[in-house]
This record gives sequence, C-alpha cells and structure tokens, in this order.
Amino acid sequence: MLENKTETSFLKELIAIDNSEANLQLRDSLAKADRENRFIVRAIILMVTLFIVSLAGLSYCALLVPQVFYNSTHLATKSLSVLGLASLIAQLEFFGYLFWHRFAVIRLHKECRHRALLLVQSRLRASLHLHRVGDSGRESGFTSASTTVQPPEQRLYKDRYERVAPDACRALKNSQET
Repeated sequence: MLENKTETSFLKELIAIDNSEANLQLRDSLAKADRENRFIVRAIILMVTLFIVSLAGLSYCALLVPQVFYNSTHLATKSLSVLGLASLIAQLEFFGYLFWHRFAVIRLHKECRHRALLLVQSRLRASLHLHRVGDSGRESGFTSASTTVQPPEQRLYKDRYERVAPDACRALKNSQET
C-alpha cells in the first residue's frame, strides 16, 4: 500500500510539470481514486468490526444464556445472525469493488506514465534541438547523465522514475545516444 502511495505521488508530481487541461484532469482523477480507495478500506474495516461484534454477541448468547437457543425466534439470535450475515455479504462486495478499483487505478497509472513519457520526450527533443542550434560550429559540451555527478535528490528521482516508467528511461537513453 505504501509503495502504491509513493508511486501515485511521484506520478502526480511528474505530470504536474505540464499544466495542460488533460494533465489537470488526470491529477484530479488520481486524487479522486485515492479518496475512493480510503473510503473502501474504511468500509471494509467497518464491516469486519460489525462481523466481530455479531460473533461476540452470538458467543455470549451461546455461553452465558443457553436458553436463547431453545427459542429459535429469540430477537437477540436473529438480529445478531442477520448482522453477521449482512456484514459478510457487504465485505465480499467491498472486496470485489476494491479489486475493480485497483485495476482502474492501474489504468490511471499507465496513462500517467504514458503522458510523462510524452512530456519528457518532447522536452528532451526541444532541449537537444536548442543545444545543437546553440553549439553549431563548435564541439558540443553535452555530457550524458551517467558521466555527470548528480546531487542525491536527482538520483532519488531518477531511481524512482526508472522504477515507475522504464519505457521513458529507455527512450531517454536511446535519444542521448543519437
């Protein structure tokens, strides 16, 4: 869960570089997905709690009040049984919704990576074009990222980016080689 949170925050920051309308909508979708995920997890916790309460109530009835089971229409046993069954059914539904929601978040992350790749490629092409135009007639002082010394913050973001968007890293390395 923590890895998903860091990946989401990294992707949000990555697409925040470009303030286009599509990227703003994508950031809003990621924020909405995060809120919905918290809501689903809280609902599952509530249903588990209700199930445990109903089991505790039925256990109390079975151990300390045995005459409750002689009368099958007793209000306590029926209500606790209905509460336990309803919470189990709700848990199954919420778990199904959680899995469906996770696949939707994966699609959003994929779209974020795609947009980040397009953004990085366009910026790289623009900087390479400006660099070549500015250095025409003399030797280029361009050095690759592997030969320069980077501050720790840049290395951290580079490592995260390589883990989150390996296609973009390959495209950057290929464009630097040419």
